[in-house]
Amino acid sequence: MNIGEQIKSRRMELNITQQDLADRLNVSRSAISNWETGKNYPDLQIIVQISEELQISLDELLKGDADVVEKITKDMVESRKLRGKTKKLIAAVSVLAVMLLATLYLFFGWSGEVNKAEQVKDMRIADNELVIEVEVPNYYGRRAWYCDIDETGTIAQITIDYNFGRSKDGRDVLTSEVNTDDETDIFSKESMKRLKEIQIVTCDGKVVKSLKVTDEMRN
Repeated sequence: MNIGEQIKSRRMELNITQQDLADRLNVSRSAISNWETGKNYPDLQIIVQISEELQISLDELLKGDADVVEKITKDMVESRKLRGKTKKLIAAVSVLAVMLLATLYLFFGWSGEVNKAEQVKDMRIADNELVIEVEVPNYYGRRAWYCDIDETGTIAQITIDYNFGRSKDGRDVLTSEVNTDDETDIFSKESMKRLKEIQIVTCDGKVVKSLKVTDEMRN
């Protein structure tokens, strides 16, 4: 008997209707009818469920039905091929996603800071101007620097940040007027009287370079 005949015979032995079996297998009643009449065959997963529900071994269920055995063999081969292609596709997509994220991070979200003493070529106060010359890679573009006074009021701390970008004009030289009359200025005359040191620091407070403020630097 072929598999359809086996299903029908065993179902009737157990006094199970087509609808009952369909409900147990989560398929339509017409699917059961098609299997039993040989119009089509259940797939491998369903065959295993049929074996369990009808309490018949797979060997017995498939005995004498070369067509179904051949179909199952082809399905397994195709399934393996599909899994292999899927894995390769997932791997390729993953690599592309990582590259895309890296590119976006590189050009839009990446930033660096001056965090090594050798990056600071010169740091001086001359003619009432603070001049800081730095040396950074060519791919550093837009620059931002921040200055603050520590809680003692005696140390000015400067953080220099860079991002990727096209704006490179003046990126290697930072200047700021000192001894100004503007009392709100961080390097005003009043502030300079109290300052003992100007530091370049990293975001986490590590001192990269420092400049002692002498009387000659004050007006």
